[in-house]
Amino acid sequence: MGRPRSARRRILPSDCAPCYRATMPPFALTDDQLHSVMMAAQPFDPSKRDVFLQRIAGELRRLGLRYPSNDDVDRAIRTALTRLQQAPAA
Repeated sequence: MGRPRSARRRILPSDCAPCYRATMPPFALTDDQLHSVMMAAQPFDPSKRDVFLQRIAGELRRLGLRYPSNDDVDRAIRTALTRLQQAPAA
């Protein structure tokens, strides 16, 4: 039997080594929240996907919540999308 759909996954330093800050505690996402993040990242070219995911993680860390709400995750996704669209082309 699998984990309940609402089980939270802990994001560990080894999962996000380049963007982890030792002074920041890890945060946890539900399966549904993680699914939302992955669906939002899917359309991006793999070279841009990492930047997008790091921006989402940064927004969530900035909130300082160990267990962000669905609204917090959705807002972080929207903010990361907006900032990526506003970034100058390299």
